[in-house]
Amino acid sequence: MAVHTKSYQAGDVVFRSEPWVYCILASKSHFHCYHCFSPGALHKPADIILKKCSGCYFAHYCSIKCQKTDWTKRHRPECKMLYQVGLDADSEVAQHLDRLLILAKILPKLQRGEVEQKLPEECTPSSTRSFYDLMSHEQNYLKQRPDLREAYRILKPYLNLINPDSNQLCGDYISFISILGRFNINSFFIYTLQSGVVAATGRGLYLGPSVLDHSCIPNAMQTEIGIQLVIKAVTDIDCFENVRIAYTSPFEIPENRTAYLEKHYFFICACAACVNDNELAKRDSVACSGSPECSQVIPGDLNLTSFRCPNCGVDNVQQLTKAAGIVLDLKKCIKDCENNCNTAQRLSRCRKLEEQVHVAQDVLHNTNFTLGVACKVLSEMLQSIGAPTDVCIPYLLKCLPSRRLYAKDYSLSKYVAIFEWMLRRNSLHEAKAFAEDIERELRTIPGKESPVYYFWQSHTSTINNY
Repeated sequence: MAVHTKSYQAGDVVFRSEPWVYCILASKSHFHCYHCFSPGALHKPADIILKKCSGCYFAHYCSIKCQKTDWTKRHRPECKMLYQVGLDADSEVAQHLDRLLILAKILPKLQRGEVEQKLPEECTPSSTRSFYDLMSHEQNYLKQRPDLREAYRILKPYLNLINPDSNQLCGDYISFISILGRFNINSFFIYTLQSGVVAATGRGLYLGPSVLDHSCIPNAMQTEIGIQLVIKAVTDIDCFENVRIAYTSPFEIPENRTAYLEKHYFFICACAACVNDNELAKRDSVACSGSPECSQVIPGDLNLTSFRCPNCGVDNVQQLTKAAGIVLDLKKCIKDCENNCNTAQRLSRCRKLEEQVHVAQDVLHNTNFTLGVACKVLSEMLQSIGAPTDVCIPYLLKCLPSRRLYAKDYSLSKYVAIFEWMLRRNSLHEAKAFAEDIERELRTIPGKESPVYYFWQSHTSTINNY
């Protein structure tokens, strides 16, 4: 792709793209329209009643229009195959159904020679990008994912049902890996909004946006709900070549981010959040050990030439030494909480993490990255074991300063939970201030035209009834 010098301000659209190919997640196929992903009555009684395709009994549609459009553009080649999948529902194919569904969309397009997608000129660098331009990481898959050979064996008979000529495109294991790898490495999740919860409903391949590289300090993010993908700048960006998105949640401890990226994308991240000493020290911020009135942020770096607070003059060397151990303990507790365990072990690990968070709050600054992640994990753990809302939400609130500072994303369901908790406690002034604060944030990202922004506006308007 050619060099582009266009700059962006926070909230500007970097990419607006329709999918080259997309597919619903198998687990959502009975609850959303197969074509437009609208939720149906099986998901929520007040919504549209979905009707099954009479050919395969797998695809569900919200309207005749969606069904006819989908039949013409996507569903016709796969309908017979999906009927056979239904007959074999209890067989091995069930665990590989998501792979089968997307391959059933890709192979017909490749057979028709529809391999390119022109990028819209109004909001992106104008050019054409091909499916074959995408990296497949074929060799990495061959070395590190031997399980996919079994997937190919199971799926091959079904792929042949899509079109007998599919052997020309996916006739052996190498070509199977090459096609599937291009999709896995370059696809985006597609999200829908359901009762205040933004949930992954499908996956899509957008040939233009797939050019964007990763950073754990993203300056752009996916913002739209629905099949059309919109990437917006979350900070000012000097040129297109410097646009970065996050391939995984940036609000995870570095060890988890590294493991995820290496497993799914076959690279080790070298962004500032992973390797830059100044950035890491900033994220390991410590509270000044001087008077409670001093709110100075002390970088968590034991290699500093001076440990004196620039605000009150107190020496913080002991505070920094203590903080280093606390951060390590928090990370260990976070990792323990993420491991599979029974209910009793889960409760024990939750209590241990809670104890560590209480210790950390006296030493670490409230914007400390690891403390923020620990509070997020603790809130989710407490909720999972049935703890009262009055116990869970305060930890959710405590994670917001670092999440908003470093992740620059939004979590609508968590915002809704906090707002409703404030209302139940009759903290009306606090709830109104929180609603206005989040409204200002959502006004830029995802933007006033987004269903997320509209939902927040309509949901929080209830404050006027109190």
